[in-house]
Amino acid sequence: MKKLDKFLINNFKIFEGRNWFSFSELNILTGANNSGKSTIIKFIKLISEGFRYSDFPAIDLEKGIENLGDFNQIVNKNSKEKKIGFGLQTNISNFDTPFTIEYTFQEGRYSGMVVFLSLEIKDSKGIVFIGIYDHYRYWDGERNSPLKSPYTGSDDTSMLNAKINIKLLKKYVEKLSNNESIDYDFSKILDYLANTFSDYWWFETFREYIYEDDVDYKNTTYDKKFNDFLEDLKEDFYSNLADDNLKEEIHDDKDNDAVIKYNNITKETCYILFIEKVLKPIFSEIRSQINLILDDNLIYIINDDCLQKRFIENKPETEFLLKLTRLLNIKENKFHFIEEGLYENHVHLYKILNIFGFDSLIDIRKHFNSGFTVDFIPLKIKKEKTETFPRGCTHVDCENDLKNKISVADLGKGSQTIFFIILKVLSIILLEKKKDDKANSEKKKKPDKIPPNKIILIEEPEVFLHPSWQSKLADFFVYCIKNFNIQFIIETHSVYLIQKLQLLTARKEIAPKQVNILYFNSQKEKEKYYKLNIREDGILKEDFGEGFYDESLNLTIDLLKIQNPN
Repeated sequence: MKKLDKFLINNFKIFEGRNWFSFSELNILTGANNSGKSTIIKFIKLISEGFRYSDFPAIDLEKGIENLGDFNQIVNKNSKEKKIGFGLQTNISNFDTPFTIEYTFQEGRYSGMVVFLSLEIKDSKGIVFIGIYDHYRYWDGERNSPLKSPYTGSDDTSMLNAKINIKLLKKYVEKLSNNESIDYDFSKILDYLANTFSDYWWFETFREYIYEDDVDYKNTTYDKKFNDFLEDLKEDFYSNLADDNLKEEIHDDKDNDAVIKYNNITKETCYILFIEKVLKPIFSEIRSQINLILDDNLIYIINDDCLQKRFIENKPETEFLLKLTRLLNIKENKFHFIEEGLYENHVHLYKILNIFGFDSLIDIRKHFNSGFTVDFIPLKIKKEKTETFPRGCTHVDCENDLKNKISVADLGKGSQTIFFIILKVLSIILLEKKKDDKANSEKKKKPDKIPPNKIILIEEPEVFLHPSWQSKLADFFVYCIKNFNIQFIIETHSVYLIQKLQLLTARKEIAPKQVNILYFNSQKEKEKYYKLNIREDGILKEDFGEGFYDESLNLTIDLLKIQNPN
């Protein structure tokens, strides 16, 4: 399973400086109020939204669910450097240690925007392998660009400057060659780069630039992706293999000899092939890691009151329910003529509802095009048998008919909360599985048992829940991890959820390494956060902070003092 292993938060809100967080399959963020738990979720979501349009994004702070305000409200107050950033970890080729992907942003021309400043890929020693920098913002009055481009200082200058560490690049090519991933000898271009540029090969790309006053962020250079970056590099408008002197000669329209000389260099070194065979795989690996936190893969669940209504209108917030109408629709008192494979959806739903004590199913039924209803149906599956129908179906007998159904709106707030979380998570799993199965069918591949990886963020799922159901949330999350390729990041104050996770670990239903509990302190004199490690027997190796497990004991002692003043 490909998952988010490490995430860097740099100078965002309460987190001063560089803070690396390690993640596993089931991640619990807990601790004191105002200590930074929800900040992590907000930041991941902010970055995810920003990368919707670009790999070098400008991010609008005033949009989205959080509406974070302006730059001064998100940058850490104690930071001398008024920049924020995030990072990920990735593997490149067969290097022994992973690389880090580190982005930096600064305030845009408008306070409600943060804009791309730099991207650096660093090795385990912190040495930059690849760096990409915004020309206008990174090279300020105190620092001059190392590039002596004939366009520097003009309105038509490149938007991005970039560099590659030539020594590490040679190692990368050697690793690929040993793996027989490339079938060409690139020693000529590597030697040429080393002789011409010494330690780093600097180059330029994205020649168009629009000042921020006129920016439409969806239709400018800000919407560029890594593929665009590589295509612009292949176009080679800036003659990137030329040294400073040759570059100036090339852009002198009268000097055709310099152009001919440069064209010969690019042919002899196989410049275009080098970008396609060497640089493209590097950026593909970087992009695959960033994909983990993009909108399609990262799902944010915030409790909604839509299930309080008998008739639910079709709107963006309830679109996931509408999509489930075909997957969770029950006809008469039998699952009759259900499309092949869909019965499995009901089995998962039935087993999950059983975790919370329901022998039931949920029927989601569309009414014309204006909306739909969600009904709770008490029933037990009596038997099932597969019959041969024209479309291939499963025939199932149920104990009760649909006359016993109850609108979910008539149930208590706790039940509505549970059903909302269950249906939201199942919509992610089942709809993705359906899409994946369709793709495999077109490729004539056997359907996968689990869908592609997803990261699901949930804030305070225990709200409105009885302590018993809070503990059973742990069973639900573990069930999803065992049966589906997903990763949870959950912010919670529920002692019962955590204690049940300890019990499930002791029962060997989930491995200790699959559970990651981070405890956050609010007191400045203590470390900001630390990991609570679970042993094989379910016991925590570290203690919770004050006011968590011990609060019940403290209240009991205070009560006894009142009853026994002497």
